Amino acid sequence: MLRLLPAATLVFAALLAVLPFGVDEVVRYVIRFLPLMVVHYWSARRPSLVPVPLIFAVGLAIDVLTHEPLGYTAVLALAVAGLAPLEYWLSGRSTAAGRAGVFAIAMLAAAALAWGIAAIYTGVKPDARPFLLAALTTLALYPIMALMLLGIDRLWEAPRAQLFVRGG
Repeated sequence: MLRLLPAATLVFAALLAVLPFGVDEVVRYVIRFLPLMVVHYWSARRPSLVPVPLIFAVGLAIDVLTHEPLGYTAVLALAVAGLAPLEYWLSGRSTAAGRAGVFAIAMLAAAALAWGIAAIYTGVKPDARPFLLAALTTLALYPIMALMLLGIDRLWEAPRAQLFVRGG
């Protein structure tokens, strides 16, 4: 059951991303990037708990529910997941600051990719500012998301025997 928590956080973030909040376009972009924070965190920390097929399926579900081009969010999420282990590949270890740096790279790449997909889909060059603003806002919110997910992540650090002890 514990192994399902990271996947559940991704599904929860996806549900938040598709809710009709009645907000302006820029805020909608930021909300749609919310699952990317979760994808990055788990892909960097515990990639086996949020596998690629799940990331792809959740991205497709978001596209269907928000009437985005099919595969749009899935491609963004897969790109973010693919960049997440970059720090470990380069240095052989992972730190919170390193993950945040890689997340910054991933968000700028996601914004550029989202803009490119939108340009191809519509046939015109869309304004890049909403995409960039969404990426920068998501980047600013990432430490809060990481702190929330850290509580779940620490469950794997606790001795397994203590996780299921009653009364204490």
